[in-house]
Amino acid sequence: NPLSTSLTDTLSSLGDNLRQVLYQVRATREWFVYDADNSFSLDVLSRAAPGIVSDSVGVISSIDNGQAVYINVANDAVFMGQNLYAGLNLVVWNP
Repeated sequence: NPLSTSLTDTLSSLGDNLRQVLYQVRATREWFVYDADNSFSLDVLSRAAPGIVSDSVGVISSIDNGQAVYINVANDAVFMGQNLYAGLNLVVWNP
């Protein structure tokens, strides 16, 4: 599934700094990923959620406001008014 236009627009401010966006649907325990730089591996997921054993993930097409997401960036940045640091950052999606 391609990303929605509004999601693409929101993420565009991170440019080449964005590596991935990840989130888990609590009810189903399924993980979803947007892999901006094609560097995602399950190792990234294990750093976001230690102890989680998953052999597959879905692809993000949209994100609901209020959803907790991990944003993985290459360098420090400010995004949605929040400071992000190189690596994984847990934030509430609220563009």
